[in-house]
Formats: sequence, C-alpha cells, structure tokens
Amino acid sequence: MNDGMDPKRGGQLVDWSPPRPARDWKWLLFSFEGRISRAEYWRGSLYLILIWLAIGIVLGLGFSLTAYTGGIDPQAVTPILAIAVGLMMIPLLWASVGLALKRIHDRGKSGYWMLIALVPYLGAVWGFIEWGCLAGTTGPNAYGPDPLVD
Repeated sequence: MNDGMDPKRGGQLVDWSPPRPARDWKWLLFSFEGRISRAEYWRGSLYLILIWLAIGIVLGLGFSLTAYTGGIDPQAVTPILAIAVGLMMIPLLWASVGLALKRIHDRGKSGYWMLIALVPYLGAVWGFIEWGCLAGTTGPNAYGPDPLVD
C-alpha cells in the first residue's frame, strides 16, 4: 500500500494533489478555475477599469478627431464605434465574471450565487460586500487551495 512515500526520492513524502495553476494576469482575468483573495480581486478590477478608460479615451479621441476634421460624418461613425465597444465588451465581461466567480469560490460558495448580482441595487451592494470586503474561507475548500497560503 502506498502511503505517500516515493521510494525513488529516498522515502520522502510526495504531494499527489494537482498542481496549482500559474497565477498570472491571464489566469486572473480569463479563467473560471480556482480561488483568489480580496487583494487579487481588487487588482483585477483595477486592470479592468484601466482597460475601460483606455478604450474610452481612444474611441473618444477618434470620434472627436473625426468630427473635428470634418473628413467623415459623425453620424456615420457612431454605429462603427458602437460595434467596436460591443466587441470590446465581450472579453471584459468574461474577465469580470471570472474575477467574481473565483472570489465566490474563495468564499466557499457555488457560482450560482452570482445570479444575485442580477437583482437591481441589492445585487450591486451584495456583490461589493461579498466579493470585495469579506474574507475567504481559511484553508483549502472544494474549489482549491487557500490563495493566501503558498
């Protein structure tokens, strides 16, 4: 019977648990697996806010320069900008859901708890408190190891 000892390693204990995912910005924003701490949640939220600001500045400058130079009718540019914003919204929405889901997992709850965020006003307040303010469960839970322990 194997009790966790590996004879090839001189009888040392072997950790048979699956490896932790690489905790980089791609995992933070685009994965639905694992858990994140409050600090990682706020860092990811800051990334998304900065991306939104950059998109807004670029599109706003593009729209105003187009209208100012008179080269293109602003009414013709508006649908193009709307489509561009809509296409950029898809990965940002995916990242927002990924952050919230990992944060809910850190609290030891199922991802279905995200549906509360769809309730007007109450959902926003609940999300702010649950995702951004309350501490996660201590130690490993059903969704992975504690993000605060290496």
